[in-house]
Amino acid sequence: MCLGILLLFTSALQAAPSVLVSIKPIYGLTAYLMQDVGAPALLLPDNASPHYYAFKPSDRAKLAHADLFIFIDYEMESFLKAKQLATIPQVLQLSKIPALRTVPTRNPKHEHAHDHDHDHDHDHDHDHTHGVTDWHVWLDIDNAKVISEAIAAQLMLLDPEHKTQYQHNLTQLLAELTILDQQLQSDMAPLHDASFMVYHDAYQYFATRYHLKLPAVLHWQPEAPITAKQLGNIQTQVTAEHITCLFLEPQFDNPKLLQLAEQLHLSVHQLDPLGSSLARDKTAYFQLLQDLSSSLTGCLLPTAPNPSSNSYSKTQ
Repeated sequence: MCLGILLLFTSALQAAPSVLVSIKPIYGLTAYLMQDVGAPALLLPDNASPHYYAFKPSDRAKLAHADLFIFIDYEMESFLKAKQLATIPQVLQLSKIPALRTVPTRNPKHEHAHDHDHDHDHDHDHDHTHGVTDWHVWLDIDNAKVISEAIAAQLMLLDPEHKTQYQHNLTQLLAELTILDQQLQSDMAPLHDASFMVYHDAYQYFATRYHLKLPAVLHWQPEAPITAKQLGNIQTQVTAEHITCLFLEPQFDNPKLLQLAEQLHLSVHQLDPLGSSLARDKTAYFQLLQDLSSSLTGCLLPTAPNPSSNSYSKTQ
C-alpha cells in the first residue's frame, strides 16, 4: 500500500514538464502558475543582465533539457540565437503575444523608433544589445497579466493532465496582481510630481502605469564608460530638473557614479528591474514591484528621511 502511494507520488513528480525561463521576473510568474505541479528553472544567474550576458556551455545544457523555454525577445535577451532554441519542443517568445503593450525606447540613437513587428523572424545573429522597442514590459502589471495568461495556456498545451491546476493558479495569480496594482497606485500617488534619475532606461512602463514623471536617464549605454562630457551633462540636468535622487542597479558597478552623487548631493538608492537578490519562487514578481515602490518612496517622499550617506549597496 505505502509502496503504491510512493510510486504514484513519484510518477506525478516525473510528469511535471521541464520549464526553463530566461529572467527572474518571468520566472516568478511561471513559478506561481506551476505551484502544486512542479517548479521552473532559471537560465540567467542572479545579478546578470540579459543585455550583456555571455552564453555559456552550461546554458546550452539547460536548454537541451527543457520541454518549454520562455523568454521575452531576442533584443532583450541579446545573448540568444534562434538556432540555439531550434531543438526545444516548445518555445514561448513573449514579444509575439498580440495583446502585449510595448513602447519605443527613449534612447536618442533610436529616435526613428517604430512599432515593433511581433511576427518578424530572428534567424540572423544578433550582435546588438538594444533595439527600438523597450522590452522591460513586465513592469506594467497589465502586461504581467497578459504574460501570465500566455504562459498558462502554453503549460496547459504542454501538460494537459494538470490543466485544472494551471487554470486555478492563473485565476489566483490574476486576482493577486490586481490587489498589488491597487496597492502600488496608492503608494505611488504622492510621487506624481517628483523628478529622479535612473541608471538606464528600464522604467517607462512602471512610471507610466503609476503616473510618475518619466525619469531622467543617467546612461543610455550602460556597457560603455561614462565620458567627462557626459558627466558634465549629468550635472547640468540634475541642477535644471532639481533632481535629488539617483537610482543605481546591482548589475552595473561604477564607483565614479557614487563620487558624482556625493559631489551633487544626491541620495543614491537601488532600483533593480530584474529582482536579482530575490528568492527563486512564486513571490519573486510581487516582491520585485514592492521593492521598486519602497525604494522610490524612501528617497522621493518629502517626509521620508534624507540620509546623509548613500544607501546604495551592491549586496542589497
